[in-house]
Amino acid sequence: MAMTETIEMVKYKPPIGSGVMALEQYAVAELTESKHDLAIALEIKSRLSEAGFGFDQRSWLVSPGTCHFSGDIAEQINYRSGLLGVYLPIAEQILNDKYGGPPPKLWGLPYREKPHGATIVRFDDILMPNGQLLATEAEGWSSGQGQIIAMSNLYRLVAGKDGLSTPFGGIDLAAVKTFKESFGDQAKIAIVLPAAEVYGLDFLWKDFQLFCHYCRQLGLDIQVESVAALNINDYDVLYPFFPPTAYADEATTFGKGEAILKAWADGKVELFPEPSWLQTKLITTVMFEPQYSQFFPDAELLFPWSCALDKHNQPNVNWSDNTWVAKPLFGTDCSGLVFSSEMSPNEWQDFVDQKLQSFKSDQPYPLQFGEVDKHRRAGANVELDFDNYFVQPELPHANFKVKYLNPSGSGIRQKDGFSARICSTVFIDNQGRVEVGDVDVTLRKNIRVHGATDSVVTLATFG
Repeated sequence: MAMTETIEMVKYKPPIGSGVMALEQYAVAELTESKHDLAIALEIKSRLSEAGFGFDQRSWLVSPGTCHFSGDIAEQINYRSGLLGVYLPIAEQILNDKYGGPPPKLWGLPYREKPHGATIVRFDDILMPNGQLLATEAEGWSSGQGQIIAMSNLYRLVAGKDGLSTPFGGIDLAAVKTFKESFGDQAKIAIVLPAAEVYGLDFLWKDFQLFCHYCRQLGLDIQVESVAALNINDYDVLYPFFPPTAYADEATTFGKGEAILKAWADGKVELFPEPSWLQTKLITTVMFEPQYSQFFPDAELLFPWSCALDKHNQPNVNWSDNTWVAKPLFGTDCSGLVFSSEMSPNEWQDFVDQKLQSFKSDQPYPLQFGEVDKHRRAGANVELDFDNYFVQPELPHANFKVKYLNPSGSGIRQKDGFSARICSTVFIDNQGRVEVGDVDVTLRKNIRVHGATDSVVTLATFG
């Protein structure tokens, strides 16, 4: 069936969320075009720090301007987001059928037979030299939401001075619209954070406080709660910022995970997002399984061809024909990436053979937490499983010329050959309607563009 026929292109809209508030919040900045790039970059870095950007303490680089794209890229983002809104519930149901139910059911925990489906998706996009965007993955949650709003506030002011624009209204506007349309205007919402001191996620508290500040300005009743202090009955909607496996992990939820799921299963509280297959990269691979191709006719407009390294479900592929990147199905933060271009043909084939044998098709979700120490964020990778992998072609990247403030803050550097990770934060309400919040860009001279450390971080503008 031709599902794409039902999708309407979202028309450009002037920003009415954080982009407009930026003009009030930063009016005193007086960032004019006459300022030198160095002065602009120093002021941006200072004001981003004041606004709360960089809570996770990673070293990042500031550009004196935005990363600008043609309007066609914004149209691709809008169209592909709508496509995902159609494809996602189909892919979720296929995985439910394949593995015997949604993730909570597999753990023997309470679950809903018919979830409402409202969710957040974070696209990690690569722009190819031919101008096509492809999402290397879609994540089912997004940290840094408050920081991105703060960044867009300031950069949109600068972009406005340069005559640039964006069709997207801001993460805060998209979030408020999605929450109100899914759960009602009067819903009381709590963002629930895990045991931060255990997993090194204490920076999330400040980030989501900032996110809530902007959402409250748009009329949403929302606040941050630690899971330790949470009283489930005080709220209509819980927005838990931890992976679905955390419900089965007492250390993360102080033993409240099952109680939260029971309240949700009984209809006493809503969860946003609900425990979902979107939290694993399996959601990508199912769209390319031949037996399901009729349900996803335009999947190649979303993702590069993707396949789980599963000995029970292998395509006819000659692994020596292309260069590949393999990723853990449950890895985060660039952990465990394997590039065939960095290995000999024999080493790559050995890796593929090993993973084809180790894929645990009867255990599609791990229940154990991995511990790492990365960028002073001990344990931030809360889901690590280096047995189960999926593989995609290694994509060619479009190259960008980038200006940025040097680490000492004494001058501006300009270099060619940067690759970009283009990240769209997308909200989907319980009717499948899609709102793109904002698009931020991480630029790096490395094919591993999925980390912000030592990267140039800025906002995308279009026109």
